[in-house]
Amino acid sequence: MKLLTEVQLLVRRIEEEHRRYGPDRSLALEALFQLLLLSVYRGLSDEPEAVPARTDRRQILVQRFQELLDQHIQAVRSVATFAAMMAVTPTHLSRTVKAVTGCTAGGIIQDRMLLEAKRQLVFSDHQIAEIAYALDFSSPSYFSRFFTARTGETPARFRRRARHAPGG
Repeated sequence: MKLLTEVQLLVRRIEEEHRRYGPDRSLALEALFQLLLLSVYRGLSDEPEAVPARTDRRQILVQRFQELLDQHIQAVRSVATFAAMMAVTPTHLSRTVKAVTGCTAGGIIQDRMLLEAKRQLVFSDHQIAEIAYALDFSSPSYFSRFFTARTGETPARFRRRARHAPGG
């Protein structure tokens, strides 16, 4: 429950910072995003006291999945590829991730891809096509469809809104 409170607090701080203008806004947002990722990462790796051995193994597997995801986010999107890197079957990885986190492994991969896309859109001046290729999308249009389906707005509109948010 502590993790949920911490994540909610960080999300509120990100929203507040997002409404501010100033030369340090981007730096503050990037730092808050990094803290958010770190909190989620630590939340996945924290082990409660007196946990059965089976749960320990599951937590370790999910933690390793998260580490590999962070290391290979720009090149790997397949549950099967991550499973092979971990020497488990895709089915075992998917079931374990779902049991521990409540989310599918594929969903976590997509969420992480979306977070990385948002980060690059806000904090870099790269063209959207460059970001698409850097994240290993087959085309900028596929990247745009992925982004729009998950956020409800195009990458260009998200970038404009994120950089020029109204507020004081």
